[in-house]
Amino acid sequence: MAGEPMHILVTPLDADGRMLGAIGIIHDVAFIGTSVWRHALTSVAQTLLIVALTLLIVRWSLGRPLRHMAQWLRDRGLATPPPAASRPKKRSSSR
Repeated sequence: MAGEPMHILVTPLDADGRMLGAIGIIHDVAFIGTSVWRHALTSVAQTLLIVALTLLIVRWSLGRPLRHMAQWLRDRGLATPPPAASRPKKRSSSR
C-alpha cells in the first residue's frame, strides 16, 4: 500500500458531546491510472458479445417456428399469391 494513490475520509464519531472515536474510509484509486482505451475496448467487446448472443437466441427461438408456419401455409396453399386477374385493381389517388 505504500506509495499507492488512495482517497481517505476520516470522520469523528461523537455522542452527547463526547468523542467516541473516528471512522475512516480508504479507497484504493490505483486502477484509475490504467489505460482508458483498455476499459473502452473491453466495454465494446462485451457489448458486441451480448448483442451477438441476443441475436442468435432470437434467431434460434423464432426461426424454426416461423419456418414451420411458412411450410404449413405452403402445404395448405395459402402462401401463394392469387392470380393477377383476381387481384383488385389499384385506384389512383388523383381525381
